[in-house]
Amino acid sequence: MELIQLMKALSDRTSLRIFNLLRDGSLCECEIIHLLNINYAGVAKHLHRLTVLKLISAESRTYGEHFKINVDTVRRYPFIESLLNEELLRIEKLRLDSEKLRRLKKRGLCCENLQQLKPADEQKKD
Repeated sequence: MELIQLMKALSDRTSLRIFNLLRDGSLCECEIIHLLNINYAGVAKHLHRLTVLKLISAESRTYGEHFKINVDTVRRYPFIESLLNEELLRIEKLRLDSEKLRRLKKRGLCCENLQQLKPADEQKKD
């Protein structure tokens, strides 16, 4: 049953978008909210589900909880690694999410200073 639950979680669009964002490292909840433009309750629900299934893990830090992919689960289910390394960036929306994350990181934006970012600034490419 665990495998079925993992597959269900990864078939959910928002959960998959979150999982995709975490492929390159940890992010805090507010960064995920900002990147996906989804409200706190929606993101929290998906983060909780992914954490319960051990697809991701959470770590408390100064600026809130940070989430990252649970490498033990990825090792246990090799299809997840294949999904991360080969399939996710074939999906246009996930590729755009990854590009948005790279632009924000390149600008040095993180949870401490995301609130200062105006929507128009987000569209600018560095």
